This record gives sequence, structure tokens and C-alpha cells, in this order.
Amino acid sequence: GANNSASSQGALPAQAHGVAAATIRTARSAGSDLGHGNAKVDDHDVSTHLDLGIMQKTMERYDVAIEHFRAAMSDPKREVFALSMIGECCEALGDSTEAIRCYQDALKRPTATPAEATQLYFQLGNVFENLGDHSEALYYFERVIKRDPNFRDIGRRLSQVKARAAA
Repeated sequence: GANNSASSQGALPAQAHGVAAATIRTARSAGSDLGHGNAKVDDHDVSTHLDLGIMQKTMERYDVAIEHFRAAMSDPKREVFALSMIGECCEALGDSTEAIRCYQDALKRPTATPAEATQLYFQLGNVFENLGDHSEALYYFERVIKRDPNFRDIGRRLSQVKARAAA
């Protein structure tokens, strides 16, 4: 049978470095995959990375999941989702700083939908609440409730943070 051990490391980590990585990847695969189509995002490829990322995240293999989500960021339409997933993985790994950076980065993307923005504000409020930074948590939770008063348990979360901030 074919040896699949090479595919577990593949070219994923290199993709974080951008354009150079595409060249390296093409050279490495020696024309076996779309050697000419680097400018065009392969939709099937992106979907596969998202599916694999979600699966790895579910299995709590966060580092592997992050590499799949980074690869999926090549598609501008899915960039915001991929960044929010990377943020959730970073949170699960205990890296709040990187989670915050991912969520804030996702919010700045012009492709972020109003629903995604509401979700990201909620996630940011959540990280800051977990860090014990009540004023930042309050700021983000108030943005959520202004946008969507029925979002998840935002009413309860906001009053909790307000009580802690006042204490």
C-alpha cells in the first residue's frame, strides 16, 4: 500500500507564510496538483480543510485543527469563519491572547457578516470575562445586546458581568 505518513505534515504549516508557501507547495507536489491554478482558490480543497478542521477540533486536536483552518483562510468568503475557529482552538489551548487577536482580526475583515460580527463580539466578551477583565467583557457584551437582544444567553451574561464589575 501507499505510505500516507507524509500527508500528515504536508504543506499546511507553510501556508501561514503566504505567497512563498504556494510556490513551495507547488514545487513539493511536483505538478501532481493544480500547478498552474495557484491564483484561483480551489473550493473543494477549502471545504475539505474546513471539514477536517472541525473534525479535529471536535476530537480536541486543536493544533492540527488550526493548521486546517489556516489553510481554509485562502478563501476570502470563509476567512472570518476560519479565524473564529482558530480563535476557539486557541481558547481551548489556553492562549487567550491569540484567541483575542483572531476574533478581532476576523471582525476587521470586510467580509464579516452582521451575524458573524455579533458572534465575534460574544466570543470576545467571553474571553475577557474568563480573564477576569470585566470592563472589556462588558464592552463586548453590550455590543452584542445592542445588535441582537435575544442572542444566546446575552441578557444573563451581561447582568453577571455588570454585577462583577460593580463588586
